[in-house]
Amino acid sequence: MKLFTKRKLKFISFSLIFTFVIVFFLTPSVSKLKHGPITIKRKLANGQMQPLEYGPTIPGWVKYDSVPKLLVYAIVMTEDIDFWSHDGYDLFEIQASFRRNMKAGKIVRGGSTITQQMIKNAFLSNSRSYIRKFRELQGTIYTENILTKQQIITWYLNIIELGTDIYGVGNAARRYFGKGVSHLSPRESVLLSIILPSPKKYGESLRKQSLSPRLKKRYAWTAMLLRKHRHITDSQWQELVDTGDFGRPLDGSKAIPDVEFYDDDEETEFSDEDEVSAEDELGTESDAAKEEGADSEGQIEAVDGVALPTENPEAPPATSPE
Repeated sequence: MKLFTKRKLKFISFSLIFTFVIVFFLTPSVSKLKHGPITIKRKLANGQMQPLEYGPTIPGWVKYDSVPKLLVYAIVMTEDIDFWSHDGYDLFEIQASFRRNMKAGKIVRGGSTITQQMIKNAFLSNSRSYIRKFRELQGTIYTENILTKQQIITWYLNIIELGTDIYGVGNAARRYFGKGVSHLSPRESVLLSIILPSPKKYGESLRKQSLSPRLKKRYAWTAMLLRKHRHITDSQWQELVDTGDFGRPLDGSKAIPDVEFYDDDEETEFSDEDEVSAEDELGTESDAAKEEGADSEGQIEAVDGVALPTENPEAPPATSPE
C-alpha cells in the first residue's frame, strides 16, 4: 500500500506552499534593522502622516554609549525586566495576557517585551488583533537572531514615542530638558522613563514641569526598583525622591509595593486615546512577581554619577552595537 496518494501529496504540497507564502508576507522586513535606515510613517498632532527615517547613518541617531546607563536601567526595569536574558518574548507575560484577554472577551493587554514593542513601532500598525500580534512575534524571533540586545534597545530608544510629535530619547531630552541625552541627570533620566505608559498624556507633565499624583507614584516606584536592584545607592535614592518633582520633594515611601504594575502594551499602542486606567498605571502582577524574585546582590561602582553593580544579570553587556 502506498504511503501517500497523489491527492495527499498535492494537499501536503499546497499546505507547505501556503504556509510559506503566509509566513513570507506576514513577517516584517526586520532585516533592514541590521544596517538601516528604515522609514516609519508617523501620525502628527495635526493629523498628517509624515514619513521619518531612522538608522545609524541618519542625522540625530543616538548611539547606545551616549545614553545614560540609568535611563536604560529605568526603562528596562519598568518595561521589560527580563530583557537582557529572554529570547524576545516572555511566556509568563503571554500566558497572563491570554488569560486577561479571554476574560475580557477582547484584546486588552498585549504583554509585549521591548523587542516586540520595537518591532511593532517600526513595522506594524496600532491595531489590536491576533494577526498583528502574530506578525509581531515572527519579527521578534527573527530580530533576536540577527541583532544583539544592545542593537535592539538602541533601535527602541531611537524610535519610541515620548510625547506629542516627540520620537526617540534624543529628541525628548532636548524638548523637555533643553540638553543632549548624554547630559541627562539621574533625576531627568527617571523622569523621562516614567512617561512611557502614555507618552502623549504624561509628556505634558514634563513640559509643565509638574508631576501628577500618579506620575509621582510611578517615579517613586521606579526609584525604589533602581535602589532595590542596586543601580543606585541609598543616598542617591534619597536625592532622587527629594528632588523628583522638578526640584520639589516626593515621598519615596509611597511607592506602594502591593499595587498592580502597569500594562506595557498600553504604551506600545500609541492610540489617539491616551488613557491609562488606575490598575494599569503602575504595572502588571506578573512584573511584580518577577521583581519580587529578582536578585539584588552585587558590588557597587559609580558610572554616570550613579552607582551601578559590577556583576548584575540585568546590566547591559559591555560591548557597543554596530
